[in-house]
Amino acid sequence: MRRLVLLALLLACGLFLREAPPARASTTIYCGLLATCTCTMTAPSSINFGVYDPFGSTDATVSGTVSVTCTSFGVISGGVSYEIHLTAGSSGSFAARKMNPSAGGGQATYNIYKDSGYATVMGDGTGSSGVYSYTCSIGLLGLQGGCVANFNYYGRVPFGQSTLAPGTFTDTLVWSFNY
Repeated sequence: MRRLVLLALLLACGLFLREAPPARASTTIYCGLLATCTCTMTAPSSINFGVYDPFGSTDATVSGTVSVTCTSFGVISGGVSYEIHLTAGSSGSFAARKMNPSAGGGQATYNIYKDSGYATVMGDGTGSSGVYSYTCSIGLLGLQGGCVANFNYYGRVPFGQSTLAPGTFTDTLVWSFNY
């Protein structure tokens, strides 16, 4: 499976003055006998959990969307099958991602999930992590066609991390498009 590494993603638990614009990357691949497909993935360049209260009784949560648009040009196009992956971040573990503080103190535990029930951690398919899989069927005889797929993600910083010092916490993740 080939991979287009797309986007570095900065996660933050703290206050940002404004959201960064989404990041985009494209690749062109053969998707049939006489056809090429151009696929563009758009993902957030940052995920902001907002202000976290370490003594509060509720999780800090956020949600968003990663989208992929594929268009084809050619006489005999079939389609594109792909997966969307997300790296583990600085902790090296999908089970317990960690954000690092800007000043001393402990790391903040968080995770990114495929579902709103926070059951499947988004990752690369290893262990119990999940990926987004999709097949974009474009049509056999069209000169031009395409499809758009949207994938929702859900982030959560669990409540009760009372040993965290005030400050900004960050981690770097990378979304990738594997075909």
